[in-house]
Amino acid sequence: MYINSAACRSFNDLAQYPVFPWVISDYESPTLDFNDVSIYRDLSKPVGALNPERLELFRLRYQETPKDQDAFLYGTHYSTPAYVLYYLLRCLPEHMLKLQNGKFDEPDRLFNSISETWNNVLANPTDLKELIPEFFCVETEGRFLVNEKDINFGIRQNRQQVADVALPAWAKTPIDFICMNKLALESEYVSAHLHEWIDLIFGYKQTGPEAVKANNLFHSLTYVDQIDIEGEEDPARKEIILMQINEFGQVPVRLFDKPHPQRFSSKEHLQVNSSHCTEIAKTPQLFSKITGPSPLDAAASKDLPPEPFNYEDVRHSKSKLDYGIITLQEFEQLIKQECISDASLHSLRPANVPVIEESLLMRTYSPHNESAVRSPPSHQSTAKDCSRMTTFNCN
Repeated sequence: MYINSAACRSFNDLAQYPVFPWVISDYESPTLDFNDVSIYRDLSKPVGALNPERLELFRLRYQETPKDQDAFLYGTHYSTPAYVLYYLLRCLPEHMLKLQNGKFDEPDRLFNSISETWNNVLANPTDLKELIPEFFCVETEGRFLVNEKDINFGIRQNRQQVADVALPAWAKTPIDFICMNKLALESEYVSAHLHEWIDLIFGYKQTGPEAVKANNLFHSLTYVDQIDIEGEEDPARKEIILMQINEFGQVPVRLFDKPHPQRFSSKEHLQVNSSHCTEIAKTPQLFSKITGPSPLDAAASKDLPPEPFNYEDVRHSKSKLDYGIITLQEFEQLIKQECISDASLHSLRPANVPVIEESLLMRTYSPHNESAVRSPPSHQSTAKDCSRMTTFNCN
């Protein structure tokens, strides 16, 4: 989610909604084996290139494009307002009605089945959609997959009423499906290949010759750095550009000019962080250069016992540890309470990087204003403007 936020993707803009990848390719088997690489999608390719036969059609059109016109492989996009509302139809029906001029789409074109949607993404030349964060958010319990409001979406050609989204055989309930998706996202295979997908969506394979090589080239109007809406003087053309963005989506802001590093495997991560924790425990004086004397050290110098702390303090410290932000006192508290095992899967902030407060983390929801605020690029925002990132709540 941090990469999405840094690339100006926001829950408050359907044309710039956060984008997540399809990671599973098997929606027919009764069970999933996360050690079986065949169940995963090829993350080194964009959705449009997953089907070789369909890709050849895209490439033929690209090659036959007249030289005086913008050449592109894909005229549609992987993230559009229509795609977002396609997924969120059951919890945001009013948004779909507004998009569809007061009526729902044809029943057979709605989000009816995970398997059907995946197969359509692989075969349909006008369907290249990726996923949205809700597919991995355990907190929402997969409610966007359930017709909780009992809305009449119509009857399909097979005479079945459109109701809840049909799940793959390996998922018994919506929350089960979400958990399996999240486990797949955190699997060893995806961890070893997710950087390839990041290169396509947020990185150096997003535009230019590298995008052509990776079969990842979209229409020029979908790229943020290739249009200047404010500087456009022709009202008609400006309206066309805005319509293109609102209806056909936009590529995220490019964040990386070089290949994104591969994520550590869980074993490597554990080894690195265990070593780092050990070094910090051995050299607590490193923290004093940043945070000043530890309150525990100050108390000891006055022959006074350290201030008592309770479980809530420890739990708060563990939460901060998840962000890689922690003080020496909090670190010592975690060790004393035997909670440091939870730190083994998280990176502690290096000693030469200033400790920051949780309030300075980039967020997209403002508890103070009790409203969601679209997050600006991190280099354009101030610390006071940031609010905690949250997932869409489909209540």
